[in-house]
Amino acid sequence: MRSARQARGSAPGPAASGQLGIQGGDCRGRAPRRATPFATLDRVGGASSQGGPAGAPAVEPGKVVCPHFHEAVELVGRRWTGAILFSLIGGPRYFRELIAAVPGISDRLLSHRLRELEAEGLVERSVHEGPPARVSYCLSETGRGLEPALLELYDWAHERRSNGSSQDR
Repeated sequence: MRSARQARGSAPGPAASGQLGIQGGDCRGRAPRRATPFATLDRVGGASSQGGPAGAPAVEPGKVVCPHFHEAVELVGRRWTGAILFSLIGGPRYFRELIAAVPGISDRLLSHRLRELEAEGLVERSVHEGPPARVSYCLSETGRGLEPALLELYDWAHERRSNGSSQDR
């Protein structure tokens, strides 16, 4: 069975292109091999000095997470936001279709989140004339840049549940 990412093809996102890493305190610098959300990249013998997996970025005491990375995670990590963005991967959806695609979200909260995402430039809103006038939403070019990350998260969530590792906390 193919994963969601394999079905769509793998396009490099910001993390793959090195846009999220920090060098010398500048979030726009390129990381040596892969992007890192941390202020320094420390590889000791191919493994993180913090005991993480090989190649994982290490955080030394006193180092900070990139503020741009932190802002992005906070935006996408807001309640319902990830589900809304994921439901827009397939293309434009009308408001009622989004309500149906994201069970449990209220009209008011969906409207609020869509306004936030539109203000951040991740979602575009289109009004379709006619009786009745309808509004559809789709991912903007910037929002489409999140597709690889969202699809990876989708795959990870399914692997985690199918392996029973939700108990590994």
